[in-house]
Amino acid sequence: MNAEMGLTAPRARSVTERSRDAWDERQIAVIANTVAIGATLPQLHMFLEVAAKYDLDPLTKEIWCAVPKNRDGSYNADRVLIMVGRDGFLKIAQRSGEFEGMESDTVRMGDKFETERMQNGTRRVKHSYGVERGAIIGAWAIVHRTKRKPTYFFARIEEYEPDGDYKTPWKKQKSAMIMKVAEVSALRRAFSISGVVSEEEVALQLMPGLEESETAAPSAPKNLLDHVHELFEQTRFFDPHAFTPAKERLLLAAANEVRVKQIEVELIGWLRDHGAEPKPFAEVVEEEIEDAEVVEPEARDPEPVAGEPKEDGESLASEPEARQEPVAMPPVPESTPARIGDENEVLESARRAAAAHGFELPTAEEELAGLASEPEPEVVEGELDFDGSDEHDPGS
Repeated sequence: MNAEMGLTAPRARSVTERSRDAWDERQIAVIANTVAIGATLPQLHMFLEVAAKYDLDPLTKEIWCAVPKNRDGSYNADRVLIMVGRDGFLKIAQRSGEFEGMESDTVRMGDKFETERMQNGTRRVKHSYGVERGAIIGAWAIVHRTKRKPTYFFARIEEYEPDGDYKTPWKKQKSAMIMKVAEVSALRRAFSISGVVSEEEVALQLMPGLEESETAAPSAPKNLLDHVHELFEQTRFFDPHAFTPAKERLLLAAANEVRVKQIEVELIGWLRDHGAEPKPFAEVVEEEIEDAEVVEPEARDPEPVAGEPKEDGESLASEPEARQEPVAMPPVPESTPARIGDENEVLESARRAAAAHGFELPTAEEELAGLASEPEPEVVEGELDFDGSDEHDPGS
């Protein structure tokens, strides 16, 4: 009848329209007291905007806001988390019109699990159950999207399972929880979903009484953390809201080196989906090593060690260090006669001066006796060559 009258039924308003235009005070109060407890007013507004962006309904808990508590029971508003369940991620993917399905499974001890990287950059998974399946190792997921390469992700159990005696679904549903982590991570990368996390991914951060000081410091090398921070900065160049500084701190909180490298892989995948070509950490380190200037130490002769024999066979230990003092020539005394006429008087004066300084000069008779005892030099006839040497001709 309405159609005959030219009337149409009113169109249901989307979450986006309600969030930005028509959330009344009553609805906001219900959301604040049910799915956003502990959030400040600005954080509540941000939460509603994110819900509007992905068209997820807070009132049906497709999306909710989680604020962890401190040890004293107060809410830590600095660590607010916007949560989306696995079904919410699937809804976002399906709404794109490009979702072509997803494969996933849990890997246990005893299973045969192999992955092979193909030439086109995709991964092929070979997984078969063992006869006796043991403890859970992790879970894998592959998401298929139209005109895109399949997105693969593997989640290791030790990186996500919370420790302690906390009552969480991880205690009884460990297999389902780790599989959700793998599926959500693959969906996020395949469809560039940012600004939200799943409850399974951040179970550790949601533990009651866990202060930020206990989770703020990741245990990874500084150069790796610096590299991951640069990747976060690159993502904000493409989309300032993709990985905000607050989300960066959240993802890196209490992360070990393995988890930080996993975050690096996620960021590189996100950047490549947006046309960037970031370098992996291993490649950056290799380039730094190649560019490093190697300075070889200057070659020096080894210094002799006490006790070791020298070339002449003597030991350094047996040779005392003797300091060679310069020998000063005795000055000519004032009594030396200026006129050298009397040779005997001159020699006697020089002998006295030498004796005063510890020297002894031979007498004239001793000098004449020494000269008489020296043999006369042999004279060899020959021609003097050009370099001044006396070359003897044996044929002459």
